[in-house]
Amino acid sequence: MKTVMKYAIYFFLLILSLGSQPLKNLPETTFGAPLNTQNAEYNPIISPDGRYIVFQSDRPGGQGGMDLWLSENKNYKNRMGKPSWTEPVNFKQLNTPSYEGGFSLLFDKDNIPSEIYFSSYSANYKSNASVDTRSGKDGFDGLNIYYTKRTKNGKWSLPTHLNEVNSNFDDRMPTISPDGKTMIFSSNRPGGFGKYDLWISKRDLQTNKWSEPRNAGEEVNSSGNEIMPYFHFDGMSIFYSSDKNDDNYKFSFYTVDFEDYQFANSKILSYPFNSENDDEGISLTHDGIWIYYASNKPGGEGQFDIYRAPFPEYLRKHYSFIFNGLVLDGSESTMIGIDSTIHIFNEKGYIRTITSKRIGGDLSKHDHKNFETKIETGYLYKVEVSSPGFHPTELTLDLRGNVGQNKSRYEKIVLMPIREIKKEEPKEELVHVILKDFMTKATITKGKVILFTEKERGGTELSKKEEEAFVIEKLPETDFELLAKAPNYKDETVFIKKDSETVKEKKDIEIYLRKLSDIPAIYKEQLLFAFNEYLLTKKQTEFLDRLAGYLLEHPKDILEIGGHTDNIATKEYNVKLSQMRADEVKKYLVKKGIAEDRLFTRAYWYSQPVGDNKTAEGRAQNRRANFNKLN
Repeated sequence: MKTVMKYAIYFFLLILSLGSQPLKNLPETTFGAPLNTQNAEYNPIISPDGRYIVFQSDRPGGQGGMDLWLSENKNYKNRMGKPSWTEPVNFKQLNTPSYEGGFSLLFDKDNIPSEIYFSSYSANYKSNASVDTRSGKDGFDGLNIYYTKRTKNGKWSLPTHLNEVNSNFDDRMPTISPDGKTMIFSSNRPGGFGKYDLWISKRDLQTNKWSEPRNAGEEVNSSGNEIMPYFHFDGMSIFYSSDKNDDNYKFSFYTVDFEDYQFANSKILSYPFNSENDDEGISLTHDGIWIYYASNKPGGEGQFDIYRAPFPEYLRKHYSFIFNGLVLDGSESTMIGIDSTIHIFNEKGYIRTITSKRIGGDLSKHDHKNFETKIETGYLYKVEVSSPGFHPTELTLDLRGNVGQNKSRYEKIVLMPIREIKKEEPKEELVHVILKDFMTKATITKGKVILFTEKERGGTELSKKEEEAFVIEKLPETDFELLAKAPNYKDETVFIKKDSETVKEKKDIEIYLRKLSDIPAIYKEQLLFAFNEYLLTKKQTEFLDRLAGYLLEHPKDILEIGGHTDNIATKEYNVKLSQMRADEVKKYLVKKGIAEDRLFTRAYWYSQPVGDNKTAEGRAQNRRANFNKLN
């Protein structure tokens, strides 16, 4: 148990720049054994990096009643993959024959849990219920909130009753803010709007004393029940469950903005987080990818079960981000700050123009700055810097995905002076791209070619300055891909490395396309995937069964399986996801008797879109796997 407890407290924070998108039907993951059982698994709290999960359950093997349990995800490094949970371990240091549940974890600056807040009964509580309520703890009547602190030797202190917070009513289900200063909990004490309301208490970190609780108000509370609050990791909003506005008194998830004692913009979550049953208990990974939650919806293992679904775009937040730095004159050995004009753009277009100011002195020892501005996270920015008499330059700021709050970036930008040089006739350094028929090798004159880089997510269509060739007028400074399209031909993509011989020697690039009429109909089919998913559905395996049969009847066919994504998130992320989609298809075909050396996989990420990535419908068409006969 000591080993388990040692690992249980070392949770690691993992930051990933990842976007999401609004969809009607986000895929969710249901967990079977060992995480879920025929009993209740409730209130899942996932660690910042997704490695550990703590939850409450009345499963066999505990101390009695509702206990806290811990499980480790052996597959946590694969952030897109399905978790592999270990057999849950009972948290014996806290559990008693009474009830322990409705808990919250506080992580310190090193992302190690330092405090646990939970609900339980006192030793003096007398109940008419059949459950054993003996806990051995001090406290008032009803449910009480307790906390325990991790000591220097890694163990947990004896639970402490929060006298300032608790009452002689049920005080339960606390959540603690990331800074440890605010607690929100559910209580049926007098002075509320309904049965169970949410209440707030503030802690003085110097004295460790909590303030008298205040009601959260009518933006949150109703004539019904509000329970299971949970702080977003930015501390600026909470999630909670409520049976308000439900004729059948079923609990649904809500989110609401929070600052000090004020709440605003309460809204209900959409599918799959809410169902026609009770949905209670929610938590987030700190990389902004996954939401874990509990529900007693049909299809689970038993009563309440733990589920997981991707973090949707409508819940993702934009934060203020500070961009500052120093624009320098590169003409002198001792550089000075110069006046310059800085234009800032993002995907939506022009944002603003700022200026840098001239400053002198020794600028090498400290992070001096002569410009600063605030921009918003969630976008890819281009920054253009210019000054009279100097060559302009530009840089990019990728603030997409879960960047977080209170972040900044400092840049030193050196502008080089424009010097008089002897003009020479420019040499033509164009690279020609030629489309050819795969079978006849004849040149295809009608078509188009689109160039993709990490920055140009939507692609840039090449111009056609000659009858038979498209032209790359300026080669990218990074690796790039070319997507070739022609009427009645299948699309084809080629990958070009920036240091390849083709680029260095400006060689022509030939792309061979197959006529659609030459491709067997079954190879024209494609498999569509839900957002962020790579596992195969029953419908997809039914098609792959047919494909396997065709391949067995045509033993000479060599097949490429291409994985594709939409253009949400980084190229690196989508390369991995598209490869995983292709690998899953190959794995299934091999299982059906197709030799591995007949199947090749390729990750196309978002370089071969068939739909418009600016729309949800277009992105859905791009999340796919397709097939290409190689011989």
